[in-house]
Amino acid sequence: MFSLLECYSMRDVAVIYPKDLSSARRHAAVISDKLNSMGILVKVVEIKEEEIASYNVPPTDAVICLGGDGTLLRVLSLVGSIPVLLLNMGAKGYLAEFTPMEFLNYLNSFIEESFLLETHYTLASYLNGEKLWVFVNDLVVSVSQPTQMIYLNLFLDETSYPIPVEGNGVIVATTLGSTGFSMNAGGSILTPQSKSIILTPICARSPIRPIVIPYGNSITLKPLRKDIPMLLIADGFRTHPFSCGETLSIKPTNEKVNLIRFNADFFSRRIERLGK
Repeated sequence: MFSLLECYSMRDVAVIYPKDLSSARRHAAVISDKLNSMGILVKVVEIKEEEIASYNVPPTDAVICLGGDGTLLRVLSLVGSIPVLLLNMGAKGYLAEFTPMEFLNYLNSFIEESFLLETHYTLASYLNGEKLWVFVNDLVVSVSQPTQMIYLNLFLDETSYPIPVEGNGVIVATTLGSTGFSMNAGGSILTPQSKSIILTPICARSPIRPIVIPYGNSITLKPLRKDIPMLLIADGFRTHPFSCGETLSIKPTNEKVNLIRFNADFFSRRIERLGK
């Protein structure tokens, strides 16, 4: 969903980029100098990408992230509901608004808070009743060996009828993640306003197709085969083994992440990026 900022005063900004992305250092310096000259306090954070999700970000009004979609997902898992603007320096940057150079034309709009917030709600995963992760994009249940298949039962809410899933895996995606792996596997695109979840099977042999459910529903997955080890992958960078006898539950958190947008047309922006 999109919302206008009300009574929002931009005072300080954090600029975060991966340490191994050398070209980002120059762009971060230019953006920092421009914002400083406009009276904004800027904290520049150069950090190894694998350390971003555990970094203790200082209090800030907004975050500018230089990198690709993977960098953005790590930053979103770190900052909660603080508004984040992704400036694309990755291969595609499906979730990006601009490149760093394009952003320079929007500095005044950024300072004057003339932008929208695109809101997406996160999901929490629990393994055998213990909290595992909160994820912002997707959680993939995959086979550990590519030549094997998963066999599990899927429950939509705890009392629902079990839905058998046989295939190479299953993806549970948020509205944000619906344009990623889930879409590539045949899932539908969810708009932020829909506040929903999509479950997309990967190369399914069982007669199951992508399922869209309301955000308030819980999801339970139970493996059926002891001889097939599986892997849980959250937001592309967190992993955990998963096997028969264990139970994976996914529940709404009612926590949100906010992306800064200057163009409110969701589909024109996504289609433009997907076509590149």
